[in-house]
Amino acid sequence: MRALLLVIFLFSFFTSSSSLAAGVPNSQLAFRSPFVQINDDIMMMPASVQKLITATAAAHVLGPNFRFVTRLDVYKNDKGGLNARLALNGDPTLKMSDVLQMFESARDQGLSDFDVLELDVSSFNGHQRGGGQVWNDLGKCFASPISAFNLSEHCIRGNIKPGAIGQPAISSVSDPELLKLDSNVVTVKSTALCSLDLSVVGSNHFRLDGCLKNTVEQIPLSFSTNDPQSWFMSKLVRGFKHSQMSWPKKVDILNWPNKTQMGKAQWRFKHQSSSLKTLMPLVLRNSDNRIADSLFVQVGLHKKGVASFSTGTRAVNGIMEDLGLNASRLQLRDGSGLSRENLVSANFVFQLLQTIRDRKNLQWLIQTMPVSGESGTLRNRSSVKSEPLKGLVVAKTGYINGVRNLAGYLHVQRQWVPFVSLSNGAVLSAQESRAVRSRKIMHPHYQWEQQQLLELLAQIELQQVQ
Repeated sequence: MRALLLVIFLFSFFTSSSSLAAGVPNSQLAFRSPFVQINDDIMMMPASVQKLITATAAAHVLGPNFRFVTRLDVYKNDKGGLNARLALNGDPTLKMSDVLQMFESARDQGLSDFDVLELDVSSFNGHQRGGGQVWNDLGKCFASPISAFNLSEHCIRGNIKPGAIGQPAISSVSDPELLKLDSNVVTVKSTALCSLDLSVVGSNHFRLDGCLKNTVEQIPLSFSTNDPQSWFMSKLVRGFKHSQMSWPKKVDILNWPNKTQMGKAQWRFKHQSSSLKTLMPLVLRNSDNRIADSLFVQVGLHKKGVASFSTGTRAVNGIMEDLGLNASRLQLRDGSGLSRENLVSANFVFQLLQTIRDRKNLQWLIQTMPVSGESGTLRNRSSVKSEPLKGLVVAKTGYINGVRNLAGYLHVQRQWVPFVSLSNGAVLSAQESRAVRSRKIMHPHYQWEQQQLLELLAQIELQQVQ
């Protein structure tokens, strides 16, 4: 009966919607389910759907109990003094307080006043961002660089507000010692056309240009570090001073492993992150880019011996092949989906979802994904937040400018039915954009996505009746 009602509903819904009947113009659309194949072999940008690939690779080779480990080793040097070696492993959840806690534990055992502090970053190599990331994302918190010097506190908040007309706008940041902001923004009349442009000047140094209307209220700002090493060192020096610990006489950055020194540790202290099983909801449900990219390069370290985006690419491609997937056309540049050079097909992602569902060591990933109308990035997604799809869609979203993707499962009748919806080239007219922003209409890509999912739901229901 429910299936029949769904069919009647779908018929009335589609025939009354001229926008759906006309399709989504100027766009590349793909959909894959057990019943439908639309452009499913076309290579398209996955955006954050890419995180499904990263999560699968990490779960398969690192396992749910994997933890990032940061280690402090202390040993006596040839002169009878003490050296400390801090081995940094790129933990994206590491706080400076965690690092300082290890040094304070060493001090409690009488281990302080170091001659040399060695910062071992030898497990990392290569660029701090994946190839193909958009240049004007630099400095934004969702696109911060990935390195051995990862800290969870990677952003600085600030604000800007208008001054008198013709005078500079008033800007500030919460911690000017860590991040410097120059402003050339001028206050203008409310009738002027205005924009704010951010550019990178140097190490953790940014500049704002443009103008600000005098009627605008205070605008919140946020900036990410663009030099993780300098950021880390500044916070470490500050932490030593606050904890009243003597700063080492010398600091060395170890970019290459020194095997002769590694066996000398006489005292060891360590900090561990939460387990991969605990971190994964942040990746799939909340779409955390930094953790996803950090896991991507960590997979490269595990399989290739060095953590980098290039080794991550080779390692993840190999893992997909090991899982029985054809990765010959898969193009990966990062683990988060920020790169516009990432390319996947709907068919590949569909097969990946089947693999996650069918392999016991991967099934736990499904429980870390958002649920339509209830959690994460699906809580308010207009295409699925309402009945009859509310609570039935368990899927990963994907969004960058011009891209609207969704891949996951319809959970119906105790079945996990995989589907993939990819929409690239989501460019709206000015009139459509205003209507979407004012919520007068649903985004055309979300309308198309909703149409495909309602059809899939009806097909599943009909199959149950037959």
